[in-house]
Amino acid sequence: MAVKGDETIFSSIDKPCIAQIEDNGSFIFVIIEIVGSQKFRVYNAKQRLRKEYTLDEVLKVWTGILVIPNLSPNNHTIKQPIKSRKPSSIFYLIFITSLISICLVPKTLVLYYFLSIIGLLLVTSLLKRTGGELIDDFLFPGICKKGKYIDCEKISKSRFAKVFGISLSEIVFVYFLFRIVLLCIIPDEMSGKTLSFLSLLSAIALMFSILSILYQVLVVNKYCLFCIGISLIVIFENYINISVIKNIFRGILTFPSVQFIIVSVLLSSFFLLLFKRYLTLKKENIENKIESMKIKRNTKIINEVMIPVSDDSFLKVQDLTIGNPKASSVVTTLISPFCSKCEHIVSTMVDFMRKHPDSILWNIRLDGIEEINMSQMNFPQYELYSKIKETQSFEEKLLAISEWKRVKSITSPANLLLWNQYQSHVKLNKVINTNKVPAVWVNNRELSSLVGIDIISTLIFKQIIGALYLD
Repeated sequence: MAVKGDETIFSSIDKPCIAQIEDNGSFIFVIIEIVGSQKFRVYNAKQRLRKEYTLDEVLKVWTGILVIPNLSPNNHTIKQPIKSRKPSSIFYLIFITSLISICLVPKTLVLYYFLSIIGLLLVTSLLKRTGGELIDDFLFPGICKKGKYIDCEKISKSRFAKVFGISLSEIVFVYFLFRIVLLCIIPDEMSGKTLSFLSLLSAIALMFSILSILYQVLVVNKYCLFCIGISLIVIFENYINISVIKNIFRGILTFPSVQFIIVSVLLSSFFLLLFKRYLTLKKENIENKIESMKIKRNTKIINEVMIPVSDDSFLKVQDLTIGNPKASSVVTTLISPFCSKCEHIVSTMVDFMRKHPDSILWNIRLDGIEEINMSQMNFPQYELYSKIKETQSFEEKLLAISEWKRVKSITSPANLLLWNQYQSHVKLNKVINTNKVPAVWVNNRELSSLVGIDIISTLIFKQIIGALYLD
């Protein structure tokens, strides 16, 4: 998450973060770690300098911009909005309220109550889809995805989909919710008058439904499945109300008490305002996450906080590799079976290699120990080393390292033909100047602890255009 603030923001930060500072007329990003109330440790990755500063010294060069990593339990990265298969709080509210309220509805009007519930669910999904949420509803997954003939957003946001500046979707929301509230609060003795009144509303809504369908068919040649579903409900309402509607045209029209109508209008309008507020907050939250991801995937910022390697001779030490030997980007990983964090690195790299097999070369370095006779500390490393060495199949290599999980039981390898080669592999690890496991390099730059392995796709690709080079 990127923020712009003043010195007070440092009092609320307890993790290392990335700050933009001015250095000899240019702006660079450095890693700042708070080590005291007025004391900071600043690391400049480009100059490989680590120095302590006071708060006043930091404020003199700080531009006010701070990039704070958003930490999640698994891999410390922000997830993009994805398809949801869990019911949201809105659907929970509608479902539970409808179950509780059904006992309040006159028995002769229960069918109309359920039709209104279905209509409310449809228009709620439509409003969520076009008004703030970027995820699929659990109730209607995949419905109204934009395509050749389907475009809910174009239909619901067209200039013909508004009445006096109010969208038809919002009017329909109030329409169905008004019917639900009225059916719940009306006494049984007024069920006949209520049915007559609701039939009048259905007849009026029928005209808008027919116009909506004609607009989709004849004008835009695009369809909104939610709109069509709502129109079908209105048409069915008129079908079952046909006898009542005939009486209306004959001048026989009755209304329930005005106070019930006023209460229903006020409550349904109030819930519409609450729902619109919910959508606004949801949209702001998603926009903030997207903005954070843009900053986190900004190659300039990543380039600044990655540690340049003065001696990149380890790139030539490619004893155990998977991928395209001619690839311009090389990802080197130093991993160990005794390291829990290495599992995430391995799974991420395997997924990336399967998606882009020709784009990178994965240079695998196994953290082992040098010894003449094999001990248990080298069993799992040697087992993986020999499996990858003995197969030429790209998929089998990925399968071998995928199954190489964190060690729970250690068995002695039966085949020691590659033992000497493995020992040479371990000795060459001295070329890699690091004292931590896991460690990851993209070409000649080491990933900082603030930058997760998931970011390599940003470093190597810019969408599908081609490779990026960090210079």
